[in-house]
Amino acid sequence: MTKSLVSFLACLPLAAATAGAAEAPNVLLILADDLGYASLSCYGSERVKTPNIDRLASEGVRFTQFYSASAECTPSRTALLTGRYPQRVGGMECAIGVGGKGRYDDAAYLAEKQDLGLPPERSVLPSVLNQQGYHSAVIGKWHLGYEPKFNPLEHGWESFVGLIGGNADYFHHTESSDDPTRPGEHVLFRDRTRIHDDRYLTHLITDETIDWLDRAPAERPFFLYMAQFAPHNPQQGPNDRRPTPLIGPEFNRNDPEKYRAVIEALDASVGRVLAKLEELGRAENTIVIFTSDNGPIRMGETQPFRGLKGTLQEGGIRVPCIIRWPGRIQPGTTTNQVATTMDLTYSMLRYSGADPVRHGLDGRDIIGQLADGRPDEARTLFFRYRRGAVVRKAIREGDLKLIENHEGGSTEVLMYDLAADPGEANNLASHRTAEVKRLQARIAAWEAEVQPPPHRRVPDNRGDS
Repeated sequence: MTKSLVSFLACLPLAAATAGAAEAPNVLLILADDLGYASLSCYGSERVKTPNIDRLASEGVRFTQFYSASAECTPSRTALLTGRYPQRVGGMECAIGVGGKGRYDDAAYLAEKQDLGLPPERSVLPSVLNQQGYHSAVIGKWHLGYEPKFNPLEHGWESFVGLIGGNADYFHHTESSDDPTRPGEHVLFRDRTRIHDDRYLTHLITDETIDWLDRAPAERPFFLYMAQFAPHNPQQGPNDRRPTPLIGPEFNRNDPEKYRAVIEALDASVGRVLAKLEELGRAENTIVIFTSDNGPIRMGETQPFRGLKGTLQEGGIRVPCIIRWPGRIQPGTTTNQVATTMDLTYSMLRYSGADPVRHGLDGRDIIGQLADGRPDEARTLFFRYRRGAVVRKAIREGDLKLIENHEGGSTEVLMYDLAADPGEANNLASHRTAEVKRLQARIAAWEAEVQPPPHRRVPDNRGDS
């Protein structure tokens, strides 16, 4: 990398703030849903062909040690929009249940008060980017609160088309239901209005994204959050239309061929959107980020890792991540730098010309590190997952990883050296007790530090919900 490019990157935030928003980069953030680490051909899948996403990787950088902030969707999306650990918000450590149900004590308490969702004042995306002159939209899955006060427009997005909830039939856009004899609510919205549209969901999100790009003013940078639903259940490919919504066991069926079709439709979507950027002449100054909210369901591929969505093993939280920025990030590269969801938020704020430090974010500037060619740095990351009485905690410190699984009154402690044992096959906890205690103390200190405000958790004198 030339000295002139390094100097340019170092000065870019100041330049963007002083020279006008038009010189700041556009951002296209594509978030897949429940996509496994190895469910793309560029990450080793032999079952699925993803030429468009592979091309994106060949034109940018591919991460091998990127972590979602959580093992489920609501908390990882909370981390993305706030740039902070989801535990800081309260009630958002588990996927919000169908219809706004809280699935652990704090979440259930907030749901009773019709207050389960991400408060707009906690978001930095897109509100801070709006202040920097960005034009913004979220198209796809929201899953950060059903109540109108949590609608994406309340967070500052200029437009929204997509699912307000966490899942839906790909054609009928109705949620799964606790009643196996009937579908749940229709959850497709445009801005604040429920709409009906019979397009295949992946195609609908893609069509709306392309239409929005066509209308985006060229004199302003844009921030487009394309939150694809694929490959989340139900497994329905583009040719699987039926007259009525999937219900009951059909909704959660496991079919490798259908799963493949869903991912390949997602790949085609990425290709269409990249082609539109090129057609509009906006590809060169657009940061394109592709990643997933968490690990996969049973049909997904995670090799060489163990674990699935909802677990804190590597397969539940290590996800694909690709970043392309022409002229800034060296194409066709791979990085082993440990990184996480909140790093994307930090980087997006920095390159918009905003000051991430004043917002107290938990990430760091991962894009700047890659663009500047700086060496890998050791990271410490924390995780906590709660659903019902199940509590899972983890820390990754350098190459050491500790997991605590609490369930049914018992605790399982696992410790791995990920450099030597990425598949987490050899539990070191009984042999390295001093390090176990040290890492447990670090988790406890982190938990104390990320406590949410009192009004977002069950009062001490109330007890569990």
